[in-house]
Amino acid sequence: MSKKLIIFLVFAAVGLLASCATGSRSQEKASQAQAIPEKPLHQALEKPPRATEKAVGTMPTQVPLAYTEAPATEQAHESDSPALYPFDARYRIHAGDILIVSVWKEEDLTLEVLVQPDGRFAFPLAGHIIAQGKTTDEIAAELSKRVEQYIPEPVVTVTLREIEGNVAYVVGKVNKPGPVVMYHDMDVMQALSLAGGTTPFASLNSIKILRTVGGKQRAIPFRYGDVEDGEYLEQNITLQSGDVIVVP
Repeated sequence: MSKKLIIFLVFAAVGLLASCATGSRSQEKASQAQAIPEKPLHQALEKPPRATEKAVGTMPTQVPLAYTEAPATEQAHESDSPALYPFDARYRIHAGDILIVSVWKEEDLTLEVLVQPDGRFAFPLAGHIIAQGKTTDEIAAELSKRVEQYIPEPVVTVTLREIEGNVAYVVGKVNKPGPVVMYHDMDVMQALSLAGGTTPFASLNSIKILRTVGGKQRAIPFRYGDVEDGEYLEQNITLQSGDVIVVP
């Protein structure tokens, strides 16, 4: 055998071995591809979530509820309801005030009454009741005494529906002149505050309170500057129904 033939056979054997190894590797890759299912394209393109990120929807987020006012319609209904005036229990009834008087379990004895100019009102089974100058509790006690002659152990309730009688007036150089309803004891400074305060050109030390006593009217001086400085505070008197504050 010649030297060239031997070299040819060696190269042929090496080539055969290389082709066999390549075929076996191709078959192994094909079997692995069949064993692992291929992901859809859109899933394959998705970016895997980071370890620090939480998947959306895994835990509900609690949002604190903000305080919201009642709708305007609900507020309107509340304002339309016959709510009673918030007043001091020591409030003394005046002529012109409107009361609601009721006797428990007696529907015919639930009435809205107006205190007449003479300070009285009429109520079934009780006649005329003097209300002016009394509290609602005192009026209820008087009614109970009169009604118990006809109804055993009556439970009488008297509530204030509207304050129309206990009114003072502020006139002159104030921002909101007119009547001031006094739901409780009120002094001159408080009434001026409810009238919106004085205007820039008001004569603050020439204010007068006009009051009628025994059919006669008298003027009570009021120096705003003194009271504002904390001096002569006795000028800041408690107003009475019908008083007129004049701010020149």
